[in-house]
Formats: sequence, structure tokens, C-alpha cells
Amino acid sequence: MALRSLQRLFKTKFGKTPERVYLDIRLAQARLLVQRSDKSIRDIAAATGFASPSQPDGTVHAPIRSIAPERTGEAGSWFGI
Repeated sequence: MALRSLQRLFKTKFGKTPERVYLDIRLAQARLLVQRSDKSIRDIAAATGFASPSQPDGTVHAPIRSIAPERTGEAGSWFGI
């Protein structure tokens, strides 16, 4: 089976692309760490694969703000907020 065919089948079956499912898993882990640990936002970002200071697609900014708005101040320019 071709990769593109597999991707289409996956999206048809689960309603999301494999990339989106992977991103959702990483964001869920980040939420869990923000809520249950005393790690810094920077450490949590790095631990969950958001090691780049700028995410060009903007996928991290809103989720991190909504996870713990009281802690986003410590993120500073890391998340561009």
C-alpha cells in the first residue's frame, strides 16, 4: 500500500491525519505535565517535542495558554505569548 493511500485510509477511519493524531498526543502529554508537575514551561515544551522557540504553524501557542494561563508568563518569548 502506498503511503498516501495509507494516510487517506487513516483519515477516513479516524477523522484526523496521522500527523494530527501525533500532535494531539504530544499536546495531551504537555497538558498533563503542566497540570501535574512543577517543571518549567520550557522544560515541558522540550520534553514533549516542542523544542523550537517558534512553531511556524502556531499549534502550540493556544493550547499552552489554555492549559495553564497562570503559568504562561514564565514561557516568555518561548511560545511567543
